Amino acid sequence: MKPINKVIGVSWSLEGAENLRCESGAVVILNHQSVIDIMALFEIWPHLRKAAPIAKREILYSSGLFGVCCWLVGTVFIDRSSATSRDAVNDAGKRAMTTGTKLMIFPEGTRNGAKGLKLLPFKKGAFHVAIAAKAPIIPVVVSQYDFLDYKFWQFDSGAAVIRVLPAIDTEKYDRAHIDDLIKLAHDQMQDTLQELAAKKDQ
Repeated sequence: MKPINKVIGVSWSLEGAENLRCESGAVVILNHQSVIDIMALFEIWPHLRKAAPIAKREILYSSGLFGVCCWLVGTVFIDRSSATSRDAVNDAGKRAMTTGTKLMIFPEGTRNGAKGLKLLPFKKGAFHVAIAAKAPIIPVVVSQYDFLDYKFWQFDSGAAVIRVLPAIDTEKYDRAHIDDLIKLAHDQMQDTLQELAAKKDQ
């Protein structure tokens, strides 16, 4: 997939790659701006060794070749309308810990391409997975796509920074304190998003 970067004119720089190389399984969370986030995933993928994105099942059936590609790379598909979807995700988390797989999730739940450096509230799914499996959470922040205007479908060439933050240990958290864990991750990623923007403006 990397040659596509030359076609769309986007270059990537990766900071903190060493934080991706933990031996155990983990839950990797990323901010979600655009469909080109898939290219950010492919930038960090080689450092994860074993990885599996988690995505809604509709992608498999409604996205044509993209859905097939997601299936081929080992995506864990979840039917969010199913009463058993949480159990399925939690089971995937436990299997990830035994196999050293990193599950990749966008906790905002939907694309957030609006300018202004403001993350959407995080959904709880990724954090339920991490707590149930006692898996570390690795926050990954992709700088704002200044070269992309999703409202007007304008796309220029540009550069983006991917910064990987140190893993968050979830051992001391349980479901009763999940909101504390979410706030910690959200605050770290929000601060980093703003820091990357300030750095770009210098």
